[in-house]
Amino acid sequence: MSRSAKGLLVMGAVALAGCWSSEPAEISQIPDEQPVVVVSATPLRGQALAVVLEPRMRHNQVHGVMVGDGTSDNAGPAALVHVRAEAPDRAAVVTSALEPGPKRIERVGDALLVWTHDDHHGGFSAAVYGPKPTPAIAVAVFSADALAPRGQRTFAPGLEQPVGLAGADFVVDLPRSGHSDSARDVRLVAHALDPKRPSRTLFEARGYQSTACRGGASAAVAFEPALGVAGSSESVRVVSVAASGDRADVAGASITGYRLRVDVPLSCSSASRWVAVPVWRAKDGVPCVLHVDAEGGFVARVLERAATPAFLSDDGEGVAARADGAAETQVVPRAGAPSAVPGSALGFASNRLYFRDRVVDLTTGEVTLLARPLPACRGVAPWGRRGIACVANVEGSRRMGVWAARAEGRVDLVAERSDLDAYSWLDLLGVEGDTAWVLDHDRPQTLAAIDLARGSLVLAAPRPACDTGDIERHHGCTVH
Repeated sequence: MSRSAKGLLVMGAVALAGCWSSEPAEISQIPDEQPVVVVSATPLRGQALAVVLEPRMRHNQVHGVMVGDGTSDNAGPAALVHVRAEAPDRAAVVTSALEPGPKRIERVGDALLVWTHDDHHGGFSAAVYGPKPTPAIAVAVFSADALAPRGQRTFAPGLEQPVGLAGADFVVDLPRSGHSDSARDVRLVAHALDPKRPSRTLFEARGYQSTACRGGASAAVAFEPALGVAGSSESVRVVSVAASGDRADVAGASITGYRLRVDVPLSCSSASRWVAVPVWRAKDGVPCVLHVDAEGGFVARVLERAATPAFLSDDGEGVAARADGAAETQVVPRAGAPSAVPGSALGFASNRLYFRDRVVDLTTGEVTLLARPLPACRGVAPWGRRGIACVANVEGSRRMGVWAARAEGRVDLVAERSDLDAYSWLDLLGVEGDTAWVLDHDRPQTLAAIDLARGSLVLAAPRPACDTGDIERHHGCTVH
């Protein structure tokens, strides 16, 4: 690991801003109201970053020596900013008139989508983690290179969990992930970006707990179908939708003998219609991962915990269920086939599925043990064909760092943040090429770009900020 990357943000932020105090604020110093900025960001090509700055006024709940969570309300239009690593001090303001409300940003192929959610509840959202589960009421579309505006539309009523698909001229509304004790509707609905075109229901069923994810040009939902009372079903239904232009291809199948886990996220590959579905084996409660391949038909492999690194499970084959629901089949993987993987996956990168202690090549079935297990990751991003990057604590300390796990099993701590007086708070914004973008929330808030291949620091600079006076006057975000 490069010395220039070691101590990543201690060196970068101190060099840029001198020194700062990390002593906790006195209770008497905490105001009843204060301006805050919620940050959403995603990497772009060419060592660039798209950043949304959402101005809000936070209302602190101070009761003597106790400080509650507090709430916040919108303080005017948000700003979209284009940051380039070679000139971070000359960040270009693309627009400062985004629809007011909590924001979520996603890059979809050659487009950038900025979602606005309903602000009715007024809850305070921590930076990067996105809005609370409120309906999406609008989306603005930009090009993913120059961030040129392409259009926008509103939704009434709001959408539940919408995502964009690469190459599609519509978005797909997915069912909200989570538990449910009573049967509820599980729908996939396509909404055209052109408001003059009607919406289309791609799939509809009834089910209990569900979880969903988005890949590159596809999305998927897994749920337990409504058969009897909640918890009695021993099957998981997986539905995948892929898009091209205005066409949507829907495929679905039921996989028997398993119960869905919603405490572990569903993972979608960005390069194919592969889905990693975390489940419990119904007969004995063993945690497993179902690798579902929805390319033209359904193939399911069961990845189970075993003593030796063998990939021995057979395929259960099915056929695609098209949008008219004419053909659907049961996919029944062979029970008891062992494979040395734990019961939850960190995510896909290329044709491999990464876990904390190993990598499974889903093309060849080869299992590679990592040189050392990854710590508990707070955020994970695919690193092309090379591996994955994650943000996690350094073992035995309060420091956080950026880790890289490679396909061949190598694990590196490529950069770390050291803070003797307070817990550091880093968020992984994503990886583009070999560059990982990280946001440090300690004072001052710092953007860092790290070369994962070389283990070197490309950039450490204060992130774009909003004028606090304009936020206090509810005039929105004036970037400086």
